[in-house]
Amino acid sequence: MNEQVGARKVSVEFAKGYTKGISDQIKRAYWAQQENQRDKQDDLTGKIRYYNATIPEREDPSGVVRVAREVTIPIVE
Repeated sequence: MNEQVGARKVSVEFAKGYTKGISDQIKRAYWAQQENQRDKQDDLTGKIRYYNATIPEREDPSGVVRVAREVTIPIVE
């Protein structure tokens, strides 16, 4: 009476393959979770965007003339 009701015998190769498949699924789930957490951390730091701006020519109160120039401004959004 040691036999279980409804129990099946499976080959050793099948059992090894089944175990490997379960292991692979766990690894895929782990790396998917890691990727999701990485995306959330990136969202917290913001994205850097660069904007071009033209600073017009102007004269300081001391009489120094500053020429017009192009600058690139980094903005964290």
